[in-house]
Amino acid sequence: MVNIAVASPSFCRNEELRQELLALQQVVVFNEAGVDFSEDGLADFLQRSSAEVAIIGREIISAALLERCPQLRYIAKYGVGLDGIAGEALGRHKVGLGWTPGVNKRAVCELVLGFMLMHFRNMASANTLLKRGIWHKEGGSSLAGKVAGIVGFGAIGGELASCLQSWGLELLYHDCLDRSAEARASGAKAVALLELYKHADIISFHLPLGPSTYQFYGLREIAATNPRALVINTARGEIVDFDAVCQAVLEKRLGGFAADVFPEEPMLIPPKYCGDNFYFTPHIGGNSREAVLAMGRAAIHWVQTYLGLRPLPCGSFSKQ
Repeated sequence: MVNIAVASPSFCRNEELRQELLALQQVVVFNEAGVDFSEDGLADFLQRSSAEVAIIGREIISAALLERCPQLRYIAKYGVGLDGIAGEALGRHKVGLGWTPGVNKRAVCELVLGFMLMHFRNMASANTLLKRGIWHKEGGSSLAGKVAGIVGFGAIGGELASCLQSWGLELLYHDCLDRSAEARASGAKAVALLELYKHADIISFHLPLGPSTYQFYGLREIAATNPRALVINTARGEIVDFDAVCQAVLEKRLGGFAADVFPEEPMLIPPKYCGDNFYFTPHIGGNSREAVLAMGRAAIHWVQTYLGLRPLPCGSFSKQ
């Protein structure tokens, strides 16, 4: 029997995932309090659970935590971001990692499309006005013919390009890797960052968070951006300078700002950023019912693999 600790509150709230994990007939301890663990809280939880395996979502796995939890041998990732996991420390402590990239990519893309429609078709403002009894018939402009710039052309960025292809947009992208093979199917064109910022009507960020992408989009980049552009961040909050982008919208140096992720979460949005051309959601991009099940089942799959219950697939897995 293997002790499994489930830290992610989202996983723990889903009864279907709970039952599928319990069906493995191991010792499972859930985060029943539904709290977002601090590093100390997570270490205490893993220690109390005597966890050999942990299912984690946005929790931080640091070198210090691994020092405190020597019984931990394996982490199954619920979700796709690895920015909170100290990869080098995993190797030193001989802790394996199971991770499936892009498992929630369609759900995130759907939210990006929603932001685009709210802004350009005036859906958000029309809804607000009509609920106030104001019949203001202004349908905005179509997405067809606009230029979409995708910054980061991995699983989610590539999926977004595929979704937009049939909508008649011109697609530009920038990535530090050669993504020409992936881009060929959607007709997306690789360009330099400043060219993308200059020409895009829509700029959507799909980058991992790391030292090279922290505050990736700030004052310098805003100054180089098409002033009509809608900037969308559904990746990580720290990738953009939140206040600088919001201020640029207020001063009409940008057309709009949509964000599902924030520098601190949960975040209370300042009233001055609650007007037209601001579109905010509380990190729900990968949180559709279908995406939750897909992410949870991916984590369970890696637990099964660790337990030797199914053959090891090719991909993002290492058992030290």
